[in-house]
Amino acid sequence: MTLYATKLSVLAFLIFSSKVFANWTNVLCVKAYDDQHYVLKNGDGTKETIYGEWKLIERNTKGILTFEVTEDDYLAVASQCNNGYLPQPKHENGEFYIFKIIKNDGTFGLAKGKYTGTKLPYRCYLSPTSCFK
Repeated sequence: MTLYATKLSVLAFLIFSSKVFANWTNVLCVKAYDDQHYVLKNGDGTKETIYGEWKLIERNTKGILTFEVTEDDYLAVASQCNNGYLPQPKHENGEFYIFKIIKNDGTFGLAKGKYTGTKLPYRCYLSPTSCFK
């Protein structure tokens, strides 16, 4: 295998097999059922950030992109959003995605909110894998 083919193979492997992206992101506060939203800022006026991982939840070739965070971190940013607004991760592409919350007991759930311009069906919040039926 040539050096070029090796590099191309490694690049393809990273692109197509990677489903986890460690990162931090800014937080939006969004009204779930309309287009109102704002970037959350902390006490000194800078954009609020949260650490987590971009993860794709897949089943049967369908998927939803989430930003996985701990329950404590999620609750910390949720308490800073105005009444009636929900925290959501800010993605660089401008689309709306939701938080996947790893609860303190080890289980996980999806936060309510907008998803790429629409709301997810209620069943997704009960069981994320049910979104793909």
